[in-house]
Amino acid sequence: MSTDLFTVRPTDPVGLAARTMEWRQIRHLPVEDDHGKLIGLLSFRDLLKLIAKSGTSTEEVVVEDIMCAEPITVRESTPTLDALAIMRENNIGSLPVIDDQRRLVGLITVYDLLEIAGQVLEDFLRSDDSVPGGLGITGAHPAAPESVELAAPSSTPGSLEGDGPSEGDDED
Repeated sequence: MSTDLFTVRPTDPVGLAARTMEWRQIRHLPVEDDHGKLIGLLSFRDLLKLIAKSGTSTEEVVVEDIMCAEPITVRESTPTLDALAIMRENNIGSLPVIDDQRRLVGLITVYDLLEIAGQVLEDFLRSDDSVPGGLGITGAHPAAPESVELAAPSSTPGSLEGDGPSEGDDED
């Protein structure tokens, strides 16, 4: 969970929000009211949708015009597995973490969960001596082929094409 967050107000210009996202290299910006309460979430995808509308001038557009006004949220006490399930079920890339007064505490993103998954996988592979070569992706496992030829995706049975969202298809 990230706690060093940048936020915007609903009346801020979209251009300011976009520049903040670019500067901080983030894909989600919580939107707070003047009392510090979470009232929305602006995603990179919201900006892309605005730009995709032909003929739309962004000069007069403010954050509240394109933000998600009722983002799904969790509490700080929400177990990590529950947060992961919520994100997967709703195909979202972030979850604002709020307190009882709807004040922003932090933001969980897919990158936070990827970091956890990577650490767990590394620990597993380092500690599991019963699997020679780890998962066999290096060819060291007896059942693994010595080399793997990469081919273009196909729609034949057993292929991964169309089995779920591809990178970037998650709802931000």
